[in-house]
Amino acid sequence: MREAKKATVGKCEGRKAYGEKAGEADVLALMRSLRRKKNGKRMSYARIAEELNNREMPTRTGAKWHTTTVQNILKRKIP
Repeated sequence: MREAKKATVGKCEGRKAYGEKAGEADVLALMRSLRRKKNGKRMSYARIAEELNNREMPTRTGAKWHTTTVQNILKRKIP
């Protein structure tokens, strides 16, 4: 059963990746747009975390954003 689901969907176990749950896609899109190069420079992960906290966008657990959280989400390979 799990093998069949893995073959069709790609995964069937574990926590859902950030952006797969309802409402997270907008935050993920904002993170990606902030990370894009503007005037030849990218916004740092720390600055993106700070910007999300300033906009009062909580994490999945309701905590504040941290540099490593943003970095891990943005460096994840998208299927």
